[in-house]
Amino acid sequence: MLVHLENASTNDFQNLAKHIKIEIKELEKYLHWDTAHYTRNCIRRTEKFELIALCWEPHQETPIHCHGGEECWVYMVDGELEESRFEEEDFDCEKEKQKMSLGEYQISYMEDTQGYHSLSNLTSKRAVSLHLYHKPISSCRIYNKELQSFKWVEMSDYSFEGKLLQEA
Repeated sequence: MLVHLENASTNDFQNLAKHIKIEIKELEKYLHWDTAHYTRNCIRRTEKFELIALCWEPHQETPIHCHGGEECWVYMVDGELEESRFEEEDFDCEKEKQKMSLGEYQISYMEDTQGYHSLSNLTSKRAVSLHLYHKPISSCRIYNKELQSFKWVEMSDYSFEGKLLQEA
């Protein structure tokens, strides 16, 4: 897949995302887990795209967030996630605009004009999702439940190209 991404134009990303089939064994060297929170494992980052494997222990979830103005394709490699979508203008943490389940080999597309979303592993099994961003995302807005407002946060990776980072 990396060879195809390196040589693709950004217009090809959607087509590539829709036609891939990746087995978990192909990603093993990039997968790192943490029992406290899901992990962002950067497989490859260029000026044109960022490819990240998210590793989910049971019952882990993202906060509600945007994508920093970039397009994002989520491909389920293993397990199942639930995606909840929200509209920023009429934001209510209890009322999702849309909820859907993502199973193995299914894909979801998200960009900021569609609102905000969160992903959750509601199962008792681990899950792995692959995230392809049109361009790398350095920061995004997340919803802070305690403050009941959005704030900008810097993105950080748990591993890069298979190697754990010092702060992980």
